[in-house]
Amino acid sequence: MVSLKQKLLGKPPKNGKFYIIAVDGRGGAGKTTLAEYLSKLLPDFSVINGDEYFERDTNTIAFGSFNAERFAQDVIKPIQAGLTNFTYHPYDW
Repeated sequence: MVSLKQKLLGKPPKNGKFYIIAVDGRGGAGKTTLAEYLSKLLPDFSVINGDEYFERDTNTIAFGSFNAERFAQDVIKPIQAGLTNFTYHPYDW
């Protein structure tokens, strides 16, 4: 049996620096559970939970909304700049 880590490390990342594993799906589909499982399988990999960018929103009838601008600033832009170490700031409810 081949481990997920062995499989990933057997093929270098396309950007030569890091891997990105994105998990998407509807509410209640098990995304967080899968991400927690992956974090146990890959303990030296970083996991960023998109729920940490879900914030209160006064302009919606929903409970809140995903702050794509803050996510891009905290996560996407540092990755695009080639940074392998950066700090992101989860929303403080």
